[in-house]
Amino acid sequence: MTIPVTETALDLEKTAMARCARRSPFRSWPAWLYFGVFLVSFGVFYIFWCTNNLHDYVQSQLLLRNGTEAMFMWQHPPVDVKTKIYVFNYTNVDDFLHYRADKLHVEEVGPYIYLQKKKRVNVTAGKNNDTLVFQEEKFYEWVGGRSEDDVIVAPNVPLLSSVAFVQDWNFAAHVGLTMMSTSLKKRPFIHERAGGFIWGYDDNFFNMVKPFVQQITSVEKFGILAMTNGTDKSRITINTGTRDITKLGMIEQLDGMSSSYIWGDKRCDKIEGTDGTIFPPNLLENNDTVYIYFKDMCRTVPFKFDGHVTKHSVPTLRYKPSRDMFAYTHEKNKCFCRQKGFSRVCPHNGTFDLSACIKLPMVASFPHFLDADQSLTKYIDGLHPREEDHVTFLDVYPNIAAPIAGWTRFQVNVKVRKVRTVPLLGRLPDGLILPILWLETGIDEADLPQNIMSLLYMLNVTLRIVEVVLQWSSLVGMILSMGALLVCFKKHRMEHPDVGLQMSSVDQNKLLEMS
Repeated sequence: MTIPVTETALDLEKTAMARCARRSPFRSWPAWLYFGVFLVSFGVFYIFWCTNNLHDYVQSQLLLRNGTEAMFMWQHPPVDVKTKIYVFNYTNVDDFLHYRADKLHVEEVGPYIYLQKKKRVNVTAGKNNDTLVFQEEKFYEWVGGRSEDDVIVAPNVPLLSSVAFVQDWNFAAHVGLTMMSTSLKKRPFIHERAGGFIWGYDDNFFNMVKPFVQQITSVEKFGILAMTNGTDKSRITINTGTRDITKLGMIEQLDGMSSSYIWGDKRCDKIEGTDGTIFPPNLLENNDTVYIYFKDMCRTVPFKFDGHVTKHSVPTLRYKPSRDMFAYTHEKNKCFCRQKGFSRVCPHNGTFDLSACIKLPMVASFPHFLDADQSLTKYIDGLHPREEDHVTFLDVYPNIAAPIAGWTRFQVNVKVRKVRTVPLLGRLPDGLILPILWLETGIDEADLPQNIMSLLYMLNVTLRIVEVVLQWSSLVGMILSMGALLVCFKKHRMEHPDVGLQMSSVDQNKLLEMS
């Protein structure tokens, strides 16, 4: 038998359901408040505990994109790098050349302190818009230390270079060089102002041989560092990191080539690493070795993790080049030895032959021949290598992989290459390496502008505090809001034990009577 359900019966059922709904804990605003707090806390918890969104956002601001602050700071570095130059003054040249002294004596004169004004100019986008092609512009301004008017006695580099240059030429070239040098009264050492010796001085011998060395240098005056002052002709291609942040700042090409084709070895010729002013942020996560390409050496130098230090109250990672980077007993360095026929001729341990790179008989080393072969001081006196003063290091802030302190320290030397038919160098033995100067380039702790220091403080302290507060407050919020919801449900069950999908007994009786 089917029981007819009247409209009144339906109304009673709706009334009962509405009564149940009114007795639901979510009909009261506290339950919804607790539930909302839980949802918000869970969202914050997920973002700060289970994702790297904040970290990824900070890193995304480092990409070199047009119109960004990172791009502007890369083109116009906000920190003026300081360069300190120390020149070696030869004090007993006449005594040595006339056999009255067994060794040449040198004394370190300096520092001559300069601010390096650097910009990236003629910037263009690469083919796929994920690279930048540019030139570097550097100018040096004297700001302190010893006066550039100091008169020093130093090796006559143009003369020594010319003798080395004609070494493999014919006898006529040897005679011509000898006659020209003799007529100009050129000697193996010169007296010159320190400023001129570094950045360029008038030399009639250099002016006469300049047409023959245009492939080596285009400077109007010869100076040891003259070629580094001004706009570099080389065009450098680096990765912007927009497609792959792990390649940010990596040098991909130099003058359109990814290999230097200098050393005759694929590994040593490869152009890789950064220029030392920018690194991919992920590169430092495991304290890995970082690679810096030194264009003046035509080689990449590995910098190994050395330890944790604190700069500007900010924890940083310190990197140093391997102390054996100029040691040719290691197989990894032998490809930098000069190719001669089917074999390689390696320089003295502790030195690096630059002649293949810059076409001059120049040699690089650590200052004062630190970690170099003892035979280098057989004819040189007055050098005092000290690790604390002469070691290169780089301190990098890990969160954004930005160098905030450090000094690169290298020495420039000239190698004597004697020719039997060119009697211009007197007693100087063939193969002798003469120290010229050493320079340290970098920034002191006090050199960082206040806005940079404030940014580092914000990244290291403020951002970390905010992150930690949001992490733990979201966890506490989840626990408290969940607890409050449970209490709310328990209280509701105690106050309304008959709440469910059932009607009250009164409504059930009414419904039966109507049926």
